[in-house]
Amino acid sequence: KFTKYLAFCVAISVIGSAFQIGMICGLWNNPFEVVRNFFDQVYIYRYEKPMSNSTFNTLWSITNSSLPLGGTMGSFLSGYSADYFGRKNALLLTNILVIISATLNLISKYIKAFESLMVARFISGIYCGLYSGILPLYLTELPPINYRGVTGGFYQLILIVGVFVISIFGLDTFLGTDSLWPILAGGLIYIPCLTQVGLLFAVESPKHLYINKNDIEAARSALIKLRGKNYLNLVESELKLLESEKLNILSQKKINWSEILLNPSLRHPLLIAFMLHVSQQFCGINAVS
Repeated sequence: KFTKYLAFCVAISVIGSAFQIGMICGLWNNPFEVVRNFFDQVYIYRYEKPMSNSTFNTLWSITNSSLPLGGTMGSFLSGYSADYFGRKNALLLTNILVIISATLNLISKYIKAFESLMVARFISGIYCGLYSGILPLYLTELPPINYRGVTGGFYQLILIVGVFVISIFGLDTFLGTDSLWPILAGGLIYIPCLTQVGLLFAVESPKHLYINKNDIEAARSALIKLRGKNYLNLVESELKLLESEKLNILSQKKINWSEILLNPSLRHPLLIAFMLHVSQQFCGINAVS
């Protein structure tokens, strides 16, 4: 059963994660010329001469390329973070990076430093990479098996909604102006602050509690919250599935990176996953170009 509490956990995690990725990907879609003027104004303030096109292109290329660079780092850390801290706690910690990045965007104009935007872009890449690994785990481990496809699809859906929303607010009739663009960029701080509070009331992944933490009672309690007290039989059957999965994991041989790269049956899925991540980050770069 898709309970109200399950819907709350899914909604608060997706809005606080996938929506953020979409917004940062589309952030500089419309106010590009405004930000270019900001770079030029800072350069004139420092060196008393306009910035050349080649200098701007170099700085803007560094700014854009820092997003996939940070995303690569974040994606490598996402699995470890999700297992070590837990899915929910990993999302909470990643939200802190969103707040830092948004703050750097917000103050950049007032401290006259385009480097602040560049650093913020790199941090944005890190949290996008973390979210892209942690959130799908959380979304597929909360619902019953028959709803996992639906909840997993929310990730891409809300990401696109985030791109759409930030593109609208980035128009020069809204916040995409010389005076208001810091509010546009810094406004990203409100969503993680709100979702931080919401996530405190969300439940940890039952699978993480059962398999990674070996806390059967905590997993049972989480499942009861998610499924409802009237579905205790369903809870017990899911616990049996988790036990089977845990035994299967323990019986599997651990593999290293060399085996992943040399074994075709492992290398091909890795290649597909890598290209999916690259295409997602490429879309983000195109959105701000």
